[in-house]
Amino acid sequence: MSFFIRNIRFTLLFLAGALAISSVSAGYVYGPYAVWVNLDQSAEGKVVDQKIEQFFSDEATTCNGNWIVGQSRLYMKKRPKNIDNELVQRVFLKKDWSSQKKLQKILKNYKDEFIEEGFDGIIVYLRHNGEAKMMGMTVGKKKITSYTLALSSEHPEDGMIKNVFCGLLPPKTRAP
Repeated sequence: MSFFIRNIRFTLLFLAGALAISSVSAGYVYGPYAVWVNLDQSAEGKVVDQKIEQFFSDEATTCNGNWIVGQSRLYMKKRPKNIDNELVQRVFLKKDWSSQKKLQKILKNYKDEFIEEGFDGIIVYLRHNGEAKMMGMTVGKKKITSYTLALSSEHPEDGMIKNVFCGLLPPKTRAP
């Protein structure tokens, strides 16, 4: 009888362990999760938004394997309320350190029905002093990366927007 009870205990422990392991993603984290902010509210700036939306509605979008349709998230229209244009300008144009710390904290701690562990970074488009720029920041890093975009007519070319966006896409910073 004790042999039978030991076997049942072993079987129950084995099943409990197997269920626990199957509920974990084996160290995998989805993403990246990023916020898109377009500070150019002109008609040309809206064209850039449309190009980004079109780019990510395409099933073939991968950004060299860093963007996986269905696992990555880009918040464009639904960005967190406390990430307003003024805060973004203080961080990306004025290089204000206290504003950057505030933005980092907001990105890291954001939660909603789709995101439980915060964002990995932010990507910003702006026109400033006659130049179009895309800039990015990764959660947990102080460095802001910036690219000046060549303008054909009033807005950057599709390919350039896609390439720079993929170059600014933050790595996954959330722990598995």
